[in-house]
Amino acid sequence: AGGVGNPAGAVIGTTDTQTLTNKTLTNPVISSITNTGTLTLPTTTGTLALTSQVIGISQTTSNLTASRALNTTYTNSTGKPIVAYCCISNTSASALMINAIDGVAIYGGVDPTAGAYYSMTLVVPIGSTYLFNMNGGPTLQLWVETR
Repeated sequence: AGGVGNPAGAVIGTTDTQTLTNKTLTNPVISSITNTGTLTLPTTTGTLALTSQVIGISQTTSNLTASRALNTTYTNSTGKPIVAYCCISNTSASALMINAIDGVAIYGGVDPTAGAYYSMTLVVPIGSTYLFNMNGGPTLQLWVETR
């Protein structure tokens, strides 16, 4: 009468549990998901980020100055991207800040004044190496990481 045909296959009630395979849900509201296999979501309308991949979620910002050294390679082994900030003073004029992620150099600014302060922030991917360095007469002033 209403133009809707009888369902085919297994029919379940609203309080039953069923495994859905190759089904399309229109405007679903899912309160929780228990998954022991592969969960495939559509990718045509956006990107889903896991909280383990987002900077700042379940991470803290710490002053690591006492445990860090210039021109030393560190590895992000946290399982999440991190943010590393470094401030360096230099007794030399026109010093150049030389930093790297995975061996790729990232140069900071040059100041013609001796005693100037230089800073840089790096976003370090999971598993990547990173370092902060500077030519001239550098002194580490501050090293802060969100990890």
